[in-house]
Amino acid sequence: MMNGCFFEADNVEAVFAELKSNGLEREEAGFRIDQCGDTSYRVFFVVAPDGLWYCLGERQN
Repeated sequence: MMNGCFFEADNVEAVFAELKSNGLEREEAGFRIDQCGDTSYRVFFVVAPDGLWYCLGERQN
């Protein structure tokens, strides 16, 4: 079983850049579009050292 959480952001590219500037060792975010009900999000995922997954997403119009 995987555990994690979702955070909505205004700009996921800026969030990814911030994480990289603070030590995230990944070149590509792996952005994709996910659907939640009637809303689409541009998302990427990060796994913390303790194994917790974080999904960060920006609402798409």
